Amino acid sequence: TTIHERRFRQLAREGAVAPAYMIDRFSRLRRRATLAAQIIELQARLTDAAIDLFDKLVGTLFAKGKRGRQRRYQASAGDVGRLMGLFGGTISALQAARDRDADPFELLDETVGWWRLLQAKPQVDAFAELARTDPLSAASEKYATLRRFAPAFIDRIELRAGAGGKSLLAAIALLRELNRTGRRDVPADAPMPFTSRAWKRLVRQGGETGGKIDRRLYETAVVAILRDRLRAGDVWVDSSRAWRRFDAYLLPEANVAAHTAGLPVERDVDRYLARRGEELEQRLERFAGLLGRGRLEGVCLEGGRLHVAPITAATPEGAKALDRTLDTLLPRVRITELLREVDA
Repeated sequence: TTIHERRFRQLAREGAVAPAYMIDRFSRLRRRATLAAQIIELQARLTDAAIDLFDKLVGTLFAKGKRGRQRRYQASAGDVGRLMGLFGGTISALQAARDRDADPFELLDETVGWWRLLQAKPQVDAFAELARTDPLSAASEKYATLRRFAPAFIDRIELRAGAGGKSLLAAIALLRELNRTGRRDVPADAPMPFTSRAWKRLVRQGGETGGKIDRRLYETAVVAILRDRLRAGDVWVDSSRAWRRFDAYLLPEANVAAHTAGLPVERDVDRYLARRGEELEQRLERFAGLLGRGRLEGVCLEGGRLHVAPITAATPEGAKALDRTLDTLLPRVRITELLREVDA
């Protein structure tokens, strides 16, 4: 931290490309500095790679859970169609009973069959439960995969956070303690760093405030929140380069004055705002004068209201020529498909 960033990069590059026999010929201080810089650089690279891998693995858990739910929907498409037909027949029977002033249950039993409705009830409940399945529940089904990497990650990576991340760090510390001691049950007063009330109710079986905490759901939710907070920059890792604190990318406050002294901008806020206010006033006076004389193209003042003519499309000739060339080379449908693939 006491040497210049560029000097550190130079030492790290030398250590990366120099063979061992050459480093052995360095002076004692230079050899130690080169090896130390190389180790620090390697630590940052490995930390970034570990966090990137963690980010992808957690995303894969939720993606696989979502795909599994979609496959269950697709596999049951025929059953869904049959149940929808049964539901439509039930509505038609009830509507007919109301129009005829007849007994709805008798007419329903004659046209649809009461036994068919009772037989379909378990399937209807199953589909309703599938539709209400939270992504967290689907991801927790891959808990065995989560346990293959999450404990090692949260145990090895030194996480930091601001005041708003204390609850998440406390949850991470709790998971470390549970992994170290081998305990399975999550304490009833465990931190809940989830902004979603649905997740709080889901994690704590029996409601948001009461009930036993489900270990699988709790650990999956904490890991997912950690991934989101790392992406947002609310949680950082000091030994990383790509995931460190946002302030680390800024100039030190003591060096700001020296770097901004030669910039062609006003550094005093009050003078800057005063000058910008004068410029705005001058532009408004010029605009009002041109408007009063009717010298603004497409803009006029009628009845105390400002009217602005709509702007017509102005496609450059080069873009039109490119569009015509593409039309001759590829069908329009194929171009649309290619654009969708590129966007994906």
